[in-house]
Amino acid sequence: MKKKICIITIIIFVLLSVLWGYENLKSPYITVLMYHNIINKNDVPKKYLDENGNIRDKFIVSTEKFEHQMNILKENNINTLTLDDVLLFIEGKKEVPKNSVLITFDDGRKNNYVNAYPILKSQNMNAVIFLITSKISDKNENYKPSKMQYLSKDEILQSKNVFEFASHTHNMHKRDKTTNEPFLKLKSEKEIIYDIQESLKHADKPYFAYPYGSYNKKVCNILAKAGIIAAFSTHKGKIRQGSNLYELKRNTIEENYSDEKFKKIIGIK
Repeated sequence: MKKKICIITIIIFVLLSVLWGYENLKSPYITVLMYHNIINKNDVPKKYLDENGNIRDKFIVSTEKFEHQMNILKENNINTLTLDDVLLFIEGKKEVPKNSVLITFDDGRKNNYVNAYPILKSQNMNAVIFLITSKISDKNENYKPSKMQYLSKDEILQSKNVFEFASHTHNMHKRDKTTNEPFLKLKSEKEIIYDIQESLKHADKPYFAYPYGSYNKKVCNILAKAGIIAAFSTHKGKIRQGSNLYELKRNTIEENYSDEKFKKIIGIK
């Protein structure tokens, strides 16, 4: 009898240990990383550099720094998610590994394909590009960093083994010249819905990133009517189960961020 009780106790202990370990491997949140341009240090135009030759534009990260940051993710076994992974996590339909991240790029610049894509592909990582779809080029151009070119249709097609493509508007990534207000807050519901639906013709998934990170409740409601199922802001923080699908948080990553700051954003100790 004592032997049987002892065996049962051991089994219960093992099961509890396994369950505890499993729970400890699950992540209670997702971190979204936001990049724009990835350019080789030597190719960054002078107007984006300070007097010491350092990148001062928060929308440019050097290829060298980006590769280093992706190596940090790889070395720490950080899982890179897809848009649908994030949605299912928010809805409580999917668990994700600890310290999982979603890597995003805004605008759809050619430098994402030339510089970021090979790095992500070599690491078997997923990422998202939010496209300004009216800027997509019909023809492939020679890469000229100073021009800040946009992706071509062929480059989008060729990079789908790494990137998912979503909307950053079709032609509304603009501000009013008089008030400086973003178009999304000024245009009519009909105009916005038309623009978003045009952009979705070029997107893989009906997700959205707000131009300039600017939005209000009215804009959120219009996006839902246009077929957008989730939208990303520029507010810092984490995504958790039950997060508002139209106010998802992201974290801007800048060239001058130290390894310690980068790791802290993700949750690596």
